[in-house]
Amino acid sequence: MQAVALLTLTPNGVCHGDEDYQGLLKETDLTEQAFSRSEEVESWIAEARNIDALPNEPFVEPAVQCSKPYPCGFVDHCRRDDIQPEYPICWLPTFRAAKTEYMGYKDAVDKEIEVGIDLRSAGFGVWQA
Repeated sequence: MQAVALLTLTPNGVCHGDEDYQGLLKETDLTEQAFSRSEEVESWIAEARNIDALPNEPFVEPAVQCSKPYPCGFVDHCRRDDIQPEYPICWLPTFRAAKTEYMGYKDAVDKEIEVGIDLRSAGFGVWQA
């Protein structure tokens, strides 16, 4: 690899057709930043290879790391053996915000909820029969 660049759409760019893309994209050279992190990337690759060489996949309890800093694509795989409730708590309309705060919740049907957040501040009210 000799260079690294990022193409982004310009805010006022317009595609006029006829394969005329002049002014539609902006190229930002990231070569220096990318190459300056080569040792860090090499350590990530070495770590991934070590994990891949293990006889069994490592066990990591699904929790907040499954959604932060970004959603993990392995959540369904890691939760494949979880008992799924018939009516999950995340179906509650205001629970979606709480769910994104903490992915390691346990369903109320299965166990007491341990979300580590104030449910009232997440929009939950208290109901009495």
